[in-house]
Amino acid sequence: MKCPNCGKENIENAKFCVGCGKSLIPVENVEVLSQEASPNKIENVPRKESQTSSVSLNYIMYFIGFLYQPFKVYEEEKEKLKDSKNGIIVTAIAAIIIMITHLLTTILTVLFVSDYSFEKGGYVTTLELENLKNIPYFSVIGKGLLMGIGLIFILTITFYIGTLIMKKEKNFFEILVISASASFPFAIISLLLSNLLSLIYLPLGTIFLLVGFLYFFLIYYELINENIELDKNKKLYLNTLCFLIAFVICYYAYTKIIL
Repeated sequence: MKCPNCGKENIENAKFCVGCGKSLIPVENVEVLSQEASPNKIENVPRKESQTSSVSLNYIMYFIGFLYQPFKVYEEEKEKLKDSKNGIIVTAIAAIIIMITHLLTTILTVLFVSDYSFEKGGYVTTLELENLKNIPYFSVIGKGLLMGIGLIFILTITFYIGTLIMKKEKNFFEILVISASASFPFAIISLLLSNLLSLIYLPLGTIFLLVGFLYFFLIYYELINENIELDKNKKLYLNTLCFLIAFVICYYAYTKIIL
């Protein structure tokens, strides 16, 4: 095979010239090879997008499942969620959900206005659409995110320090995931559903507010005390003190920063 560049004779089917180093592969063959290689690269893109969608769906399904089967769902995903990356993702999702519920409850509060009517002898609810223009949306969203992140981290840090004091240290990110996960049903039941039902019947909204608090407390108590080897009295003291401290800090932060 003669090199078209320098005229040097080369062996048959040689890829490069031994004289000048020029490629001996015809241009047509190079184009065919590049066309054959390019589909493989393109095929990788949908695969990556598909994996991302699948991971996002897994987190969404985790929270939905946690709402009605918290212990079973947590037990199935527990080992994966101890990882710092997953812990941060779950916390971010929970904080966003709390922010959205805070925004929706704010919209409901200004949209449906109740006034006492002497003629009808009770409260009358009216729809005030023009009030939507008066909502400071950026402020509400910012405060909602702050409220979500604050609630989760205050609970996490309080209980983490509590376990350190009792010399029964738990993984920080495990407590973080428990705090974030338990906050989800609280946000849905106590913040969103209770406000929606209050528009229909006020006592019903109050009941759901209390149910949400109780559900959150029972889930948190059960999951946080898993694998902590303490007698029942010490567990009771630890949880009562941690919840009390967390409640006081959350209440102070809410009244001073959020309101």
